[in-house]
Amino acid sequence: TSGDSHGCQGGCHRSIKLPTSSCPPQLTVLEEALMESIQILKLQKRILGPLPTLDEILDPKEEQEIGEFQYQFEGGDAEIVAVVQCELAHSDVQNTGGGLHGSK
Repeated sequence: TSGDSHGCQGGCHRSIKLPTSSCPPQLTVLEEALMESIQILKLQKRILGPLPTLDEILDPKEEQEIGEFQYQFEGGDAEIVAVVQCELAHSDVQNTGGGLHGSK
């Protein structure tokens, strides 16, 4: 039949019911324990200034400002190994004054 939820003809939409609980109880316990640890550090004067929020602790601003990646390895592990070997060889030459075995 046209427009019923089984055929989905004519642009009908199905809705998916998601669970109503927002997070597992273990997560809540861990978040509370973390914030308690932060309070203790504040009392011990290990944290100066205002207490950071949970979001600030888990997703610090400094880590959001990464910028462009220096390395991109589209060739997978083989490309990573090749780059590391090249960098090691290059640093070997610089550290030994041009020789492979430390001869100058």
